[in-house]
Amino acid sequence: MINLAIVDDHAILREGLISFFSGERGIKVSFDASNGLECLERLPSKPETNLIITDIDMPVLDGIQLAKIVTEKYSHIKLIALSMHHSESVVKKFIQAGGVAFILKSDSGIKLADVIRIVHASGRHLDEWVKEEYFNNKEPLTAKFNKKHDLHSLSANERKFLEMLPTDLSYAEIAFVLHVSPRTVENYRNSLFQKLEVNSRTALVITAIKRKLIKLID
Repeated sequence: MINLAIVDDHAILREGLISFFSGERGIKVSFDASNGLECLERLPSKPETNLIITDIDMPVLDGIQLAKIVTEKYSHIKLIALSMHHSESVVKKFIQAGGVAFILKSDSGIKLADVIRIVHASGRHLDEWVKEEYFNNKEPLTAKFNKKHDLHSLSANERKFLEMLPTDLSYAEIAFVLHVSPRTVENYRNSLFQKLEVNSRTALVITAIKRKLIKLID
């Protein structure tokens, strides 16, 4: 049985796909989500999921970022992009992030179902968008990250700061809880931006989750 998740920020598209797949033998929708982070939050409660259809452009966590994290944490799950954008750079980034097929939203539901079955049976799908060479020389993301960063270089205070970032506390409130000045919290943030190569709070949280520095809150 193919148990898939549908991840797209357009509710109408998700509802349409759920309706379509209800008539496809051997394919069952486990759940749907409006962005990558929502998908990651729901996956632990849906262990039967073995395939994800995801949009590329989404708020909070996009399809390429989602592919990287799922490939790291759930290696048995295959990812197929369903997108309007099919430039070579976008397709290549998705495949190198862990995706195995790329379908256009302008394609038919029948083609999507066929590709899903091909991926489930053989592991990937090559076509005019997805080339064989995109799958070559793919280094595990964790190994690639560890070559560039020493996770042990994070201080105890930086780790405490990281753990509070997924909350709705402001930086000033985090400073109060940690009994440090707002300027010190800014230093923690800037140091982590540099170490993890990000430039926003959201990206910092996503990267910290991906690298298992913090955990998603149940």
